[in-house]
Amino acid sequence: MPQEQQTPPFRVRWNEVTWYSKLGAIIVFLGVIPALSFYFGAQYQAIQDTLLSAKVAVLPSPPNYQITPVAGKELPSHFTCKDDKSISNIKYGDDESVTLSLSDGRTLKLAQEFDSRSIFRSDDLSIVFDNGVEGDTSHISEDGKLTFSDCK
Repeated sequence: MPQEQQTPPFRVRWNEVTWYSKLGAIIVFLGVIPALSFYFGAQYQAIQDTLLSAKVAVLPSPPNYQITPVAGKELPSHFTCKDDKSISNIKYGDDESVTLSLSDGRTLKLAQEFDSRSIFRSDDLSIVFDNGVEGDTSHISEDGKLTFSDCK
């Protein structure tokens, strides 16, 4: 007589709804999903609180004024500088820029520095021209070194 195979008392039945599959579903839907939802919601709120409480610097819009003389000074169109150098053909543009012709043969177009009537700079900030409207003399610095100085 053949022997009957004994089945283990806790046999997994994948195609049937059993008491432990129901228990697993209850644990997942009533425990794990709400816990994960709460965790992600708390993390989201912490990020929102951090973003809202961060101090953000709001820069004022640049002033809308024309380049005008200070205290009766006229805007010169030529400067003679130290070491026989000169800056000539200075043209102040309507777009708040200045075009300069230098004695070494270069021509520069520089933008007006924010909130300044006398300082103009290149886009990469390597060249700075101070036209002397707010000071006594003009100068040009390139890469932090004065290349045209004591210009009057």
